[in-house]
Amino acid sequence: MNNFSKNFSSALLYDPISIGGLKLYPINFDNNKLPFKISTFDQIYDNEKVEANEIGEEGIVGKIEIHNKSNDYLVIFDGEAIIGAKQNRISEQTVILLPDSKTIIPVNCVERGRWSFRDERKFSKSNFSASPKMRSKKAEMLKEQRYEKVQSEVWNEIDMLSEKVAYSSDTADLGDVLRNRNTYKFNYDKELINKSSCNGYLVFGTEKPFIELFFDKEISKKQIFKSIDSWFADIENGVEAPSNPEVYLDHFLNSNWDKDRSIGIETSLSSSRMNNGRSTFLEGNFIHSYYYF
Repeated sequence: MNNFSKNFSSALLYDPISIGGLKLYPINFDNNKLPFKISTFDQIYDNEKVEANEIGEEGIVGKIEIHNKSNDYLVIFDGEAIIGAKQNRISEQTVILLPDSKTIIPVNCVERGRWSFRDERKFSKSNFSASPKMRSKKAEMLKEQRYEKVQSEVWNEIDMLSEKVAYSSDTADLGDVLRNRNTYKFNYDKELINKSSCNGYLVFGTEKPFIELFFDKEISKKQIFKSIDSWFADIENGVEAPSNPEVYLDHFLNSNWDKDRSIGIETSLSSSRMNNGRSTFLEGNFIHSYYYF
């Protein structure tokens, strides 16, 4: 897919926000009003209009069933965690599901040491997402269609992250590691994010700089709050922002993309060549994108 930039013709970088060891450049662009209502898993979960369940009594590590009982399209973002049931999972890719539908979606386990129900047999929303390094590696595996390798790579990244932040979870649970990490733990002023009304950020300070963008500014804000602990955990000392960050935005806007596997009604794209990235559209409308440099 060439001419990717036509979807972000008004995209601009704004003055950066420095948090911990991260430098975040807000990105804004004009986005046409969507001709349909689309809500996140958290939004619909709070309205008690979605259920997420294991596949049968035995369950399948790499799959769960989502029952969207609402009248809205449902988006679950790439790397977003849902917790409970037999073990915590993350969505393998961004998926969009029809109103009043049941869909089996691919997921990855982020709690290797548990395979049993707790008090609640269903999944619930979470407050964390996959780390940038984990998602970049996952995107690489998906682009190469090495689907069978994704889960082992996710577990390997959790092990390395646990060692890096000096905290070992009893069940190798990513959420537990992010909450209790002993290094790269920062207190930050949440108002810096709250006051920054934007579609996403260009991020420096992790091993690889990256861009992540959303179709809606309020949804962007909520998803950033969900992701930022994993961004902190992925900080690499000595990685500094360049003097010309606009080059990165231009690189993203002029990138090439190929159509990839879709699970729901979304159109999924994978970045061409060496960079790892994924983008999601619905009926030609931009929904979500990330891209690692």
